[in-house]
Amino acid sequence: MKKLFLLGIVALSMIAAVSVSRAQTPPCAGDPAKALVEDQEAASSAAEAVVDVGNKICPVMGNPINENSKVTYEYEGRIYHFCCPACIEAFKNDPQKYMQKVDEELASLAEEVAPLSEIAE
Repeated sequence: MKKLFLLGIVALSMIAAVSVSRAQTPPCAGDPAKALVEDQEAASSAAEAVVDVGNKICPVMGNPINENSKVTYEYEGRIYHFCCPACIEAFKNDPQKYMQKVDEELASLAEEVAPLSEIAE
């Protein structure tokens, strides 16, 4: 009998807790479908703002990036790849220095690709 009584009290407590939490939740203002579309558009524009620079060499250590264990860090809307978490800390101390190294790497890759495209023509 005591178990049944305690079970009833627990059930009533849970129902009361749910009722209170629903009462404190403000009703949706406006059209919920419109709010969902606006949230998706905001997320989409935020995702578009972030660009993966695609570096294949760690700008700090100069090691090739292992695609299976690469570490990334987003800085000023650009995602940089590193060989290990310690390199991210070095990057944070002097980002301009390492951003320049990445830009140089990408420029040299573009120069290597340009002659190949000229041969294909």
